Amino acid sequence: MDPIISVSVVRRELRQNLRGPAALVLENLYLLGIVVAAVVAVFAYGAGTGPGWVAGEGGFYWLVIIQAVLGVVLGATIAAPSMTVESEQKTLDILTTTPLSSTGLIWSKLLSSFLVGAAMLSMSVPIAAGVFVLGGVSLGPAVATYVVLYGAVALGAAWGLFCSARLVRTAAAVPVAVLGAAGIAFVFSGLQKESPALAAFSPLTSVRYAVVGQGVPLFMAALPAWVLSGVLWLGAILTLGEGAKERLVLPPLRRQWRVRCLFAALAFVMCLAAVGSMGAVRPEGVWSSGST
Repeated sequence: MDPIISVSVVRRELRQNLRGPAALVLENLYLLGIVVAAVVAVFAYGAGTGPGWVAGEGGFYWLVIIQAVLGVVLGATIAAPSMTVESEQKTLDILTTTPLSSTGLIWSKLLSSFLVGAAMLSMSVPIAAGVFVLGGVSLGPAVATYVVLYGAVALGAAWGLFCSARLVRTAAAVPVAVLGAAGIAFVFSGLQKESPALAAFSPLTSVRYAVVGQGVPLFMAALPAWVLSGVLWLGAILTLGEGAKERLVLPPLRRQWRVRCLFAALAFVMCLAAVGSMGAVRPEGVWSSGST
């Protein structure tokens, strides 16, 4: 049985993603952005003039909200060139002739992209801990929030890898991946009033739910935000991964029906989530059940 993850490919991808001035610039810009966001948010909520817990609550909220968008976009940005670069450097054909299976290649690249994005996201943990000391946020919601943030990075990486496998040039894959990741964050978030469960597919909405410990109404019950988002995102990651892998298989051996069935199943689950939470919101925008 072929291994799903190739350690050699993961190491190779990590070296490529973490070396060079581009990676250093991206890391420093990310760190600078979240530091500025945390400082501005803390002082905007009256640091030094009001209760510390108010400043801590507001600072932590805006820090993770900004990272929810940055996380999914960051994952997509890192993963978008992973396959197109192989095509442009004429190394993809060499990889396909090695004993490594297409499954091992895709999931190894996905894992390496996630690890790079997760490492950058971890740079914000000391800053969040500093804000957390001010109070206003309990430990449970804080941990759940970071679980959601790491999931957002994985979702963005899967989307970026799918774009990289489907598009030929890096110049096309990167902007499509970035715009699509931003669309996932903002478009689904706009459905919060109509269907809170479907809106939870957006990292932006999921973080809002998690940071306040709010459940998501679904069929007259309330699920933790990280549970519902995790199920939806896991289905999306598996589907996008299979779609990317299919691109590496020779045309006579491709099983398009399998990828189409996965996309259809994902669409069915998302429609089920949408219907399941539609009746939980009253016309005035208040959840009639499953709210906390």
